[in-house]
Amino acid sequence: MGVILTYAPELLPNFLVVYRGLAERRRDDEARREAESAARGLRLEYQQFRESFAVAARERLPDSARQAIAKERTDLLRREGRLERMAPEVREREITALILREIEEQAPPYAEWLSLREAVP
Repeated sequence: MGVILTYAPELLPNFLVVYRGLAERRRDDEARREAESAARGLRLEYQQFRESFAVAARERLPDSARQAIAKERTDLLRREGRLERMAPEVREREITALILREIEEQAPPYAEWLSLREAVP
């Protein structure tokens, strides 16, 4: 840099403008990446909340309700023709996953969860 400016000092103002612009763009990019990272972290935290919400809600159900819902999901898999092709342990996991997915949909929406999360210290 010093050699160029020795021979062409008139380039110094343009060089500083370009350099400042690059530095500002770098700071903006860094701020955007940090904001995106924080947003991804919040979405991951929300998904973990939904999963734990579903597990806790399922555990709070009375056994009779849990069995009735499991029977409904079993019948659904049977109608789809998938039940007979599954091994028993896979069948149980699939039924549980269907139930949990349905309960997850009843969790508060992201915006509501976020406002509740920010309200609690």
